Amino acid sequence: MTGAASAALPRREFRSDHAPSRVLECQEKHLNIRAFANAMKQGAFERQKGICKLCAKQFDVSELEADHTPPWTKGGNTHVEKCQILCKSCNRRKSNR
Repeated sequence: MTGAASAALPRREFRSDHAPSRVLECQEKHLNIRAFANAMKQGAFERQKGICKLCAKQFDVSELEADHTPPWTKGGNTHVEKCQILCKSCNRRKSNR
């Protein structure tokens, strides 16, 4: 694109590990980015001090899972501030609530 046409479009960050057409269309639900990165999981684990948000029990990092809040199926995004850590049992019971 050149001139006025490119100036009218909003700028989007582009990372080569995403499908460009979907990123530029802001259709995150079509991308394979549902899983939290290990750094996001570790950050949530440290924030919560290894404590499950639902049952309030402490667990080792290997016994916990990253969970979207709100749920992915209800528009939750895969961003660090939307990541909570739940024990496997609570995460299975919670489902998409």
